[in-house]
Amino acid sequence: MEKRKKTPTCTTCHDIHSDNALFGTMTLKQKSDFKCGECHKDKQDRYHDTFHGKAMVLNNPGDAPKIAACYDCHGKHNILKVNDLNSTLSPLNRVQTCAQCHPNSNENFSNFIAHADHSDGKNFPLLHGAYVFMTALVIGVFVFFGLHTFLWSIRLILARIFNPVQWKKAKEEAHGDKILIKRFSTFHKIQHFFMAASFLGLAFSGLPQKFYTASWAQTMVNIMGGPISATIVHHISAIIMFAVFFSHIGEIIMVNWKRRDLVRDPKTGKLDKMKILKALFGPDSLMPNYQDFKDIKAHFKWFFGMGGKTTI
Repeated sequence: MEKRKKTPTCTTCHDIHSDNALFGTMTLKQKSDFKCGECHKDKQDRYHDTFHGKAMVLNNPGDAPKIAACYDCHGKHNILKVNDLNSTLSPLNRVQTCAQCHPNSNENFSNFIAHADHSDGKNFPLLHGAYVFMTALVIGVFVFFGLHTFLWSIRLILARIFNPVQWKKAKEEAHGDKILIKRFSTFHKIQHFFMAASFLGLAFSGLPQKFYTASWAQTMVNIMGGPISATIVHHISAIIMFAVFFSHIGEIIMVNWKRRDLVRDPKTGKLDKMKILKALFGPDSLMPNYQDFKDIKAHFKWFFGMGGKTTI
């Protein structure tokens, strides 16, 4: 005889008594998240990977978060399978369901997959690919530059300890040099300030949402006034960073427009392909070239005492 699938009863969701002290302080939405997760642990984990779920976890017990709980999307006493046309999440009703919280919801917006698994490359290849790429990028950048900074610090500390006379002399010569080089204009200083400020804002508001289960995440979110306020900080920081980015792109376009005659053939006045390539990849360009990799190799050799100090 086929085993009958366990189905919920009234008391599955509506407990008569609960000995969980924390449960008694939760809002209705927080309680629903707690109760639904008892039977749908895998779906709850994926839900917690979204902003809705993270905000639910990071809100203090008793705070009513303005985000969607399970029943806001799936219904309450009218929960049906998604492929049922009467379901609140069927293609016929999905837009209206989202519109309860998002008045400007449309078909594209409502196609958001709330329970997508970023670790499942078979069913969610694009999401999985983006996850792998971004994880590798973040780890690679922090490992490379973290190692670079650590080795450089150790090398300078050792140089100061074992060569105190030369160190003092070089320091005096540097401070006594009459030739001063202005590395940044006022505009560049402003760009760097807002770039650093926006990065710190994004990191401070984003890390507790990324690692929402960490013990320190709740404290950081509380400092910002809750998850909704944290998103405001995150969005403002992102807008500032985009502004800095576009100001940089605009500056590049303006500078190159003023120097446009440098890539023209002086005889014909037409654009010269070789001059364009030289401008893009020459020694004065910010694009990586072969010499940069040679300098990196020489720099790391200096870290380990296998070569002279480079100037990069």
